[in-house]
Amino acid sequence: MPVEDVVTASLRALETGEVVCVPALVDGEAVHRIAAAEFGLRSSSTGTLAPRYQNPRAPARRSADRMVRPTIISRLCHPSH
Repeated sequence: MPVEDVVTASLRALETGEVVCVPALVDGEAVHRIAAAEFGLRSSSTGTLAPRYQNPRAPARRSADRMVRPTIISRLCHPSH
């Protein structure tokens, strides 16, 4: 993408009040959906151990598509680790 297009998109984003500018993203609502999902994750965190981790004998839930390692999630939630 030419630099001029990035500058044009950035300036337009500032004019419209966008906080995040992704110049090549056609679906502008995608950024809002990601922000809402992140807010949902953060706001549902209670600061205590979630019930699903309290019983070591409880069967683990598996995603039909893939499993994400807990260490990866921990790094996403706490990048300083």
